[in-house]
Amino acid sequence: MFYLLFEAVAIIRPFSAWRYNSSLDIREVVVPLLDNIEQLQSYYDSPYNAIHLAFPRAIHEVGKKLEEWKRKQILVRDPLPAIYPYYQAYSLYGQPRIYERKGFICLIRLNEIGTTPQIIQHENTIKYGLAARQQILENTKMNFAPTHGLFEGDNFEIEELMDKYMQHPIIEVVDAQGVRNKLGIIQNQKEIVWIMEALENKRIYLADGHHRLEISELYRRKQSPQKFTDLANFHMMYLSNLKAGMDCILPTHRLIKLPDDFETSAFLEKMKVYFHIKIADKRLPLFQELQNQKYTFGIILPENRFIAKLKDNYNLEELIDLPLPSSVKRLDYTLLHYIIIDKILGIPYDEQPQSETISYNKEYAAALRYVENPSKHIAIIVNGVSLAEMLAVCKEGAIMPQKSTYFYPKVLNGLVFASIDNHEYNSPFEKYFNQLLEKKNTSKVNIS
Repeated sequence: MFYLLFEAVAIIRPFSAWRYNSSLDIREVVVPLLDNIEQLQSYYDSPYNAIHLAFPRAIHEVGKKLEEWKRKQILVRDPLPAIYPYYQAYSLYGQPRIYERKGFICLIRLNEIGTTPQIIQHENTIKYGLAARQQILENTKMNFAPTHGLFEGDNFEIEELMDKYMQHPIIEVVDAQGVRNKLGIIQNQKEIVWIMEALENKRIYLADGHHRLEISELYRRKQSPQKFTDLANFHMMYLSNLKAGMDCILPTHRLIKLPDDFETSAFLEKMKVYFHIKIADKRLPLFQELQNQKYTFGIILPENRFIAKLKDNYNLEELIDLPLPSSVKRLDYTLLHYIIIDKILGIPYDEQPQSETISYNKEYAAALRYVENPSKHIAIIVNGVSLAEMLAVCKEGAIMPQKSTYFYPKVLNGLVFASIDNHEYNSPFEKYFNQLLEKKNTSKVNIS
């Protein structure tokens, strides 16, 4: 038995955000969404920084801290439901151009189990650490950091509407990565409904936040909500238009802790079966030598650095003996995880998402430091996937290896927090949007 969804569409709604009191210095309370915990340590020194809620040192104290901040009015709730335009201006290394990505933060309804998904995911998740994050959501009923989704919009009418509000943003701050973040607020009921309807025929491609989305799905499953409008069915997401061409996907390098009996000579001999190996030019960073070269990796070992390029006589469809579609087999990351990490280093492909032997880092300099550290690591430097490659995987309903995409810039954490506590959505304005959503409840048809 299965169900066919007539319309797998994005269902969004406004929310009344919890935000920092305007008397606080916003620079002291926001924190970038970085995976490298070492880079986040200094943020713990600020007593009211969002890091204490999103990445707490003591998980069991988060709920108590959140209630204390509400009581002291460190956090205050917007009186009306809203959609929050969010613009980010940034530049890329070595380029003079300034880009501006335009999007908005809202609540989005999670995928229905057993139906065509409206939020399409493209990569595996790493399972360790999920339980702790799920406990935080259960204890607080609060989304602290939005995921990032992409929609396809050809006419840019949503952006034109948001531009009007962004002439006078409610928050403007430059973060630690040099990105200028601006937040606006739309509380006009008619315009909110217009945005909701503009997204109705869209699919959403998840760019960033696979773990956060999975936690929300686990929470929803545990709560088993009966009403369509129950807030357990929703999740905070930042949505931007992929047709604007303002999304940059950076690579995520692999760091593998080596066994005590690892021998460089034996490793290189195994590599030579599949790859042409040459010593890298030490005058250039490895990532520069790799640019625009498919199926080519930088290998950093304590003794030396190498460039590994797949031999021309290999057919990826035949070489990667996994039940994967062509769009996934053609990825550099799949070749890396199947041949180098599985066949050569001996960590089975299916076990890699749970492996604590593999770590991931976006920064080339950090990868170098890992190898120089006496903990004995190998760093594998990769090229990033293109947006076209990611969309090809999504449209085949397939999944990439974990940590395949790093969309830049990351959404800043601490601008808005979204409650999923139903008791906070009892105002006449919230009831209006609940009634509107009930009408959009999609019919299911049993075709078994």
